[in-house]
Amino acid sequence: MLAVLLWVKYNPTMFENENSFVELPNESSKNLSDLDAAFTDPFVERALETARTYNKIFKESTPTLEEVRAIIDELDTAWGNIKDSQVHFTGSVKVGDPEEEGETKQVFLDGARVISNGFCVDRGDSAAGEPYKVKHHLHVQFEDAYGTASNGETPSLVAATGDIDSSLIELDTASSERAKAWLTVSCPELIEEIDYRALNGSGDECDALLSLKGLDFNKYTDLSDLFTRNCLNVYLQSIIEVDTFAPYSANLNGYARMAKDLDTLYNLRIDSALLYVSYIGMQPSYTLDENDNGWALSAFTTILGVARTDESQHYVVPVDTIQNLQSIRTAYYTANS
Repeated sequence: MLAVLLWVKYNPTMFENENSFVELPNESSKNLSDLDAAFTDPFVERALETARTYNKIFKESTPTLEEVRAIIDELDTAWGNIKDSQVHFTGSVKVGDPEEEGETKQVFLDGARVISNGFCVDRGDSAAGEPYKVKHHLHVQFEDAYGTASNGETPSLVAATGDIDSSLIELDTASSERAKAWLTVSCPELIEEIDYRALNGSGDECDALLSLKGLDFNKYTDLSDLFTRNCLNVYLQSIIEVDTFAPYSANLNGYARMAKDLDTLYNLRIDSALLYVSYIGMQPSYTLDENDNGWALSAFTTILGVARTDESQHYVVPVDTIQNLQSIRTAYYTANS
């Protein structure tokens, strides 16, 4: 089916590299740059531009197998945690022809939900001077590829390749660059308020998180929109880097939900809790008002029992419920410095 399809271990950290910015000549150019970044993810474009560069090189020379492996490794690393994630794909893909063994066919996908498996190097059109070509490597639903449902004997997902230039990939989430650009364009007052509160303090991530207590995010934008909400989550996590490896001490007083019982509200009143924070992001508001359809910044926590043998409790805690928060790591090293 596919001439060369190689993929290797990749780095799952999507935002590991320092961002580089070009000095813009005026405010108008900056606004245009923000608008472009809001709708075209710079992180995605950089990876695709690298792939296009290799396609230009392939027109002049034939890569060795070792070079192909290294190129795919580089591109998959640049693709970060988009690899193995679900994306929307629009464009033609090449899949195996079920009626002729060893042959392939072209299928057009219109916004189909597929799994990105990074990149591959496929045989191109030798007559067009493209004997090898970097392409998207995808896992496509059987029904999308062939127009009929899988019968149980065939796999539900099939391998496919898609051209990087004549296709469109849309993500449910965004890189930190695009997230900030999207929020700057769609709800500038919200990002200004977040920055004013979280970035202007002199404290650590605890102070930054607690600075957002009382902030009504819903007043600035419609958070029922999944993409906007995901961009907000990405941005908040980029400026408030919670320590997921060391515990915090906290005072909790207010509503929360247990991870195993999200339909029930609990009124937490814990003067001294020792807990881990695994994630912060927007979650449905936790109030007794049945008409409350808003969203609130919340922390996913694991509250440790008093005794080592006590079972830990997993709570989703709105930031407004956290009355005090202190990093045990910071406290320990400060006391012993």
